[in-house]
Amino acid sequence: MKEIIRNHLEILCNQIGPRPTGSRNNMTAANYAERIFNSFSLSCHRQEFDCLSWENNGAFLEVFGQPIEAIPSDYSLGCSIEADFLLFDNIESLENSKLEGKIAVLHGQLTQEPLMPKKFVFYNPDSHKKIIAVLEEKNPLAIITVSPIDDVFFPIIEDGDFNIPVMIIKKDSLDLLQRKSDFPLTLKIDANRIKSKANNVIATKGNGKKIAMTAHIDTKPNTAGALDNACGVSVLLAVAEKIEKNPINNCIEIAILNGEDYFSTPGEVAYMNKYLKKPDDFKFCINIDGIALKNSKTAYSFYDCGDIVKDRISMEAKKSGFIEINQWLSGDHMMFAMNGVPSLALTSEGIFDISEAIIHTPQDDLSLVDLDKASDIADFLYRVSKETP
Repeated sequence: MKEIIRNHLEILCNQIGPRPTGSRNNMTAANYAERIFNSFSLSCHRQEFDCLSWENNGAFLEVFGQPIEAIPSDYSLGCSIEADFLLFDNIESLENSKLEGKIAVLHGQLTQEPLMPKKFVFYNPDSHKKIIAVLEEKNPLAIITVSPIDDVFFPIIEDGDFNIPVMIIKKDSLDLLQRKSDFPLTLKIDANRIKSKANNVIATKGNGKKIAMTAHIDTKPNTAGALDNACGVSVLLAVAEKIEKNPINNCIEIAILNGEDYFSTPGEVAYMNKYLKKPDDFKFCINIDGIALKNSKTAYSFYDCGDIVKDRISMEAKKSGFIEINQWLSGDHMMFAMNGVPSLALTSEGIFDISEAIIHTPQDDLSLVDLDKASDIADFLYRVSKETP
């Protein structure tokens, strides 16, 4: 299966490239997955949903004639502004501010973690909602978020439903702004939101309760997303071919989902609203994301699985040399678990160590992928789908 997976990866990462939801490349990738499924005897259909495509032509930031390296936050509105700015490192100072006609620069406690988008249904803590609500109430001309990580443009606000322009600067640029706080900023974001559509691609074979296998096909705008998540999609396309050549008795659903890296996960919500109303239709789900990282063991975790499923899957996983890790409460497996479907997540043990510096960046390319591990995962998925009662 290694060469099959290699070929799919080459097409998704190098020929198609970045696949943000709603983009032309994203549609090309979905068409490719559908074409592969249709070449086998799987029943395949598309599930269309509304989304935004986002055009980004860069950003410009300057204070007192001195340029500052900056990028637009994904899905930001465009703008061209010259205005005074105020710095905020906690919610209390933000609440007590007057920001009309000014630019807000957020750092410190306000930028320690990404703020959940307004319509993100799976997780949205009150502390995040409060910061967003205060920003909307104060209504600055624009917002600059300071990355909490050295030498990385780490996003804090990515939300196509948030209607204040947002720009990101690196952590080491904060000192300059603090020293030049008496001068106005010149800020430009050349970006546009465009109404678009995208598709989940869902293939099934067999009758009865389903074993679902899922992987998301979309990426952030600036990455080919080899680990996140072309490798997962490529493995599932290889599993589909294996099932075609070696029929099994179980009912298999392979869902290529679209929107996991989009601000409001629209493909996941569309799938959930249609297919997860009846959790009893499923035996269990296996979600694949971030697999086959070089020099890292394949890792799995369980979510509300009974002993029979756990024992069967654990036996096959150990045969393959996989290790069990603590639950990670993000990714498409969570929508199944939240709706009462026993779930398993497959990833790489070391993915969490590189996620901030590599994942969602141009560095997530094919050089990171271990094809032998990817092939082992495909074999594991076939065995589980074939032999689980």
